Amino acid sequence: MLYHAVIIKNKTLDDQFAVVRPATDGITDTEWYHGCRLFDEPIKSEMKLRRIVEMSYCLVNLDEWNNILSSLDDPGVISNNSFISTNVKPDKWDPQREIY
Repeated sequence: MLYHAVIIKNKTLDDQFAVVRPATDGITDTEWYHGCRLFDEPIKSEMKLRRIVEMSYCLVNLDEWNNILSSLDDPGVISNNSFISTNVKPDKWDPQREIY
């Protein structure tokens, strides 16, 4: 399997980011719109490609990559779908319910 690195050089970002994916994934229209391009040619070894890319770019995983792209769409909001709600709804039969 071949792997490629997708890089982003955006002036609104402080760093230059990259993500390593299988070469069959390609680049989405959103990534292309934001200036993402391929880093060099596809390589067979994912670890070798990661070492090469880490020298010049901040390497991120897929979740971080999606957060970076969504923050470019709406700079004021960085989406995070991996939160845990601490709001506990009381049971209807719980004797210590609040009375209003």
